Amino acid sequence: MFPQTSAPLVDAYRSANGIILGKTRMHELSAGATSISPTTANFTAVLNPYNVTHHPGGSSGGSAAGVAARLAPWALCEDTGGSCRLPASASGVLGFRPTLGCYNHGDGLVPASFTRDTVGAAARGMEDLILLDSIVRDSDAMTRANGALLPPGVSCQANVDRGLSFAGMRIGLPMGFWASLDPAIIDVLENATDHMSRAGAEMVPLNLSSVISYGNDHYGGALSGLNYFETPRELSR
Repeated sequence: MFPQTSAPLVDAYRSANGIILGKTRMHELSAGATSISPTTANFTAVLNPYNVTHHPGGSSGGSAAGVAARLAPWALCEDTGGSCRLPASASGVLGFRPTLGCYNHGDGLVPASFTRDTVGAAARGMEDLILLDSIVRDSDAMTRANGALLPPGVSCQANVDRGLSFAGMRIGLPMGFWASLDPAIIDVLENATDHMSRAGAEMVPLNLSSVISYGNDHYGGALSGLNYFETPRELSR
């Protein structure tokens, strides 16, 4: 079964002569971080391209895994609380969550949360990510339609300033997330923060333990609530 119409983001991509290769697998109902679903038996499971015995993260695991496997230079994904960024991390690519309202998701996306869900992107490099963003980022008309979602003073117009100075900029570092990281990942993060410091930015350590605790409790409650909904495996009976 193929849809008769395309989402606005797909139309924008095709208008720029982009080619759609296909759809990728994801976690059932976008509610998980593994892309392993009870309905996977009917399809091929998403595998991590660097180690097929590991999962690719989720919920948009197929998008990130496909990019990492070089099936495409980039892919669209969906992000509520990390569904684009988590699989990107697991598959060694870049995951981007734009400001809510800057990508038109009024058609073509069924949100789990109207205040959190947005279409995002995965790519192997920043140049690719910037190019895709410039194609699918909202036009003036789309921005007006989504304007109610935007914080005051925020513009959706793509404007990559390659001469941007970090001088005087303060960047927060949530150190609680570093506690259990692999040493190789910490090396990459420290290299990035050192680079920004040398460019003039002030790196400010942050203690977000209470925020992290609240997020974990909220996410756990949200997942437990899914037990009260009919999912595809029930609907197929």
